[in-house]
Amino acid sequence: MRTPELRRSFLTRNTSFRNNFKYSVEEGFESEKNSKPSSGSGSVLSRQKPSPNESSLGPLTVYRHRAMACDFEISLNEDDVVREEILDVFDLIDREEKTLSVFRSTSLLSRINMLSSEMDVSVPKKLFEQLRFCRSLWEETEGAFDITSAPLWKLWGFAKGEGRVPTETEIEETLKTVGMEHVILNEESQTVAFDFPGVEINFGAIGKGFALDDAAFLLSKTSLKNYLIHGGMSSALAFGGRTGDYLHGNDGSLSPCWSIGIADPIEPEHRLITLRLTNEAIGTSGSGRQYFFHQGKRFSHIIDPKTGHPAIGLLSVSVITPDAARADALSTAFFVMGVEKTEKYAQEHPETRVLLVMETKTGKREIVSLNMDDSDYRTE
Repeated sequence: MRTPELRRSFLTRNTSFRNNFKYSVEEGFESEKNSKPSSGSGSVLSRQKPSPNESSLGPLTVYRHRAMACDFEISLNEDDVVREEILDVFDLIDREEKTLSVFRSTSLLSRINMLSSEMDVSVPKKLFEQLRFCRSLWEETEGAFDITSAPLWKLWGFAKGEGRVPTETEIEETLKTVGMEHVILNEESQTVAFDFPGVEINFGAIGKGFALDDAAFLLSKTSLKNYLIHGGMSSALAFGGRTGDYLHGNDGSLSPCWSIGIADPIEPEHRLITLRLTNEAIGTSGSGRQYFFHQGKRFSHIIDPKTGHPAIGLLSVSVITPDAARADALSTAFFVMGVEKTEKYAQEHPETRVLLVMETKTGKREIVSLNMDDSDYRTE
């Protein structure tokens, strides 16, 4: 059995990441000059050694594994014994990548995209349930979260890292292939079909969340109670807490937690927000890394599936929910929906906590929190 990369450190996930790095589908982290953006959410989570006022935090044992074009990391308190289950988690993530990655020609998702316009394709029960979940989120967000929107992302040049502004005719033609209404899910036969040529599905904005939830389910069967799992730098799921890290309750109680930092989407070297999580997940989408300029205008990689144009109005969105897949998907959806529609959703779903970051006319950041108390986070 393979041995995971192991390193002992005092890393903490509560600062900003470097500005000169972007995320690449094929090659992971590389210099901005050569980067190729992915179809998933923008990165917002980061790590760095504790600051002096965090000296009470205990050291961590961090296991790292490369999959889904990013680093998956599992952080444990140093006094937790090394566990065989960590290897099982990484094996599980590898299996999911072989199923869900559109960048693997042999994956089941690639097979679905290749054949579903011509025939009904049988899929395993788990994948069928994931597709049903994506459809329900599409309906909840009125189409803002859409796993069929990848053709638009490609049209704008983000797939090759060569941003371009397409013509309105190109956008209109591509929009014909976008929309979950084109994906036919047959409950009885458990098959998938597309009703229009050129339709394709891509789990880029939710796949890491699925992997984190499955990893947490696997670890829930062990005696391990405190861990933080990162899927790349945009998704995390926390259980229990880090030694020395506590959440202060309104009644004066202390609960173990994990500190998470949200970086300024325009100046990622600066931490903008610190929040503490326990038994919940966070997903963040932003335009801080994947974008291009054309005639002085900045175009984000997050495309509105209904208009075919890059979403505007917000700099970043962070969503906290009990499960990572929902947090990932909603962070992308809210970035597209904008403030007013996100506020409406939050009113109807009080269990969903949201942090929206906008830029004011003076260049300062405005933070809007939804379903959150002031004690849930602090600005830096």
